[in-house]
Amino acid sequence: MVGSWEIEYCLERLNRNPEDDYILWRLGDVYLQNKNYQKALEIGKYHYEIHPDSPNAIDTLLKSLERLGEPVETFPWKGNPKILKIEDALNIVYEYMLQKSHKRGRKKKVHFLDLYSYPFHDKNLFLLFSIDHFEERIRNDERFLVSIEGDVSLKNDVKL
Repeated sequence: MVGSWEIEYCLERLNRNPEDDYILWRLGDVYLQNKNYQKALEIGKYHYEIHPDSPNAIDTLLKSLERLGEPVETFPWKGNPKILKIEDALNIVYEYMLQKSHKRGRKKKVHFLDLYSYPFHDKNLFLLFSIDHFEERIRNDERFLVSIEGDVSLKNDVKL
């Protein structure tokens, strides 16, 4: 749980600049961490209204909707953010790992926490699942080997 001081800090900053993309994201994230999903959704909606192209606003909305059990497809999106389901994300991770292995000429290990963000970062893709669900699925996907420490490599040696 995050302290109430951080909420107060964000609200104070928003009083001075109510359209600050980072502070709006931070406030939504604090509400999410405190499991106040309805408040996070309210902030996310306001944030999205002001900054519809902001990955921060979309991220807050997706996480809030997911935790409230509301379908993201019914939200009135402006445009079509690219929202990935876990099966599609695992396929992208597999391709990412293949490319990394080919570039280096050997099998590459990447920590699953990095795989939760790196392959999607430059593509403006949003993940519709938690990091815990991602870890569970990547550990059970037969294409990957995952160490106890969380290092991921491709299961079958790729001929390079």
